[in-house]
Amino acid sequence: MWGRAREVAAKQDEEVQGGFYSAVMDGQTCSACMDADQAYNAGTQDQPFQLEELPGAPNPECEGGVNRCRCIHVYQFYRESGLGTK
Repeated sequence: MWGRAREVAAKQDEEVQGGFYSAVMDGQTCSACMDADQAYNAGTQDQPFQLEELPGAPNPECEGGVNRCRCIHVYQFYRESGLGTK
């Protein structure tokens, strides 16, 4: 796992409400990253958010390779949604 993904994985059951995959979407964005852009996964009462359900970021299928991929995951935390904690 890269960057903040480790932290999110450790806290996903209690603090993370959902997340989405974000590609830069400019002239240099490859088709694999374009296709994955805006993939969204949200937790529910019965099924918490699962980081594994989002495409990887950096995208392992990126045509530029993972070292050049500019895609990220964006997370929504319960405290940011006005719902408090889970």
